[in-house]
Amino acid sequence: MSFLKAISEAIFKDKSETSAVSAKQRLHLVLIDDRAGRETPDYMPKLRQEIFEVLKKYIKIDSETDVEFNIANKDNTAIMEMSVSLDKNEDQDQQ
Repeated sequence: MSFLKAISEAIFKDKSETSAVSAKQRLHLVLIDDRAGRETPDYMPKLRQEIFEVLKKYIKIDSETDVEFNIANKDNTAIMEMSVSLDKNEDQDQQ
């Protein structure tokens, strides 16, 4: 079902349809919107910054270059990988 067809059916629906059919159509619209939004996750830059701030609380990080983030999309799933450069002396300092 195309996005426009789903919208038109939701707006101009038959009054005699059951609530189950109506709920199914609304869920379908939500899924279409959710899947369309995954191509460009707007929350990733903020998530990256917040993760960086939390890491700074617990380990010594000089700059954002010490933390590498990679974001990829696979099978409609956003995957974020993170690599953190740790100082060898820091592990000994915490013991």
